[in-house]
Amino acid sequence: MFAGRDDLIARFEGELTDRQLTFGEAKIVDAEALLMSLVPSLTAGPSGVSELVRANAVRAVCAAVLRVIRNPAGVSYEVIGSYTTRYGDGAARGDLHFTDDELAAVRTRPRRVGVIGLSGPRWVS
Repeated sequence: MFAGRDDLIARFEGELTDRQLTFGEAKIVDAEALLMSLVPSLTAGPSGVSELVRANAVRAVCAAVLRVIRNPAGVSYEVIGSYTTRYGDGAARGDLHFTDDELAAVRTRPRRVGVIGLSGPRWVS
């Protein structure tokens, strides 16, 4: 497991209730499964990746879970009295998702050996 309860608590700007923590722990499991399906190199677990990738995976999982905790119903705007609040598209989904930046931070790029591309003989293609 990449992220845990303590990681979630540390990244939240306030105090999480016991109910939110229980919900968050379940969502951490879901988020990690989703992240591993999107980035197969993470299936090796925390010990199979570099420290930087591990830290970025924790950050991505916690960010995805906290988006759901902050807005579980996926409300896109809210009216209280004469004030209207409109949430950004990313915050208004109400489901687990990762941004392109979060995914880019955990994807490892394959090592390249050399710069010359090789192809088969002309008569093969």
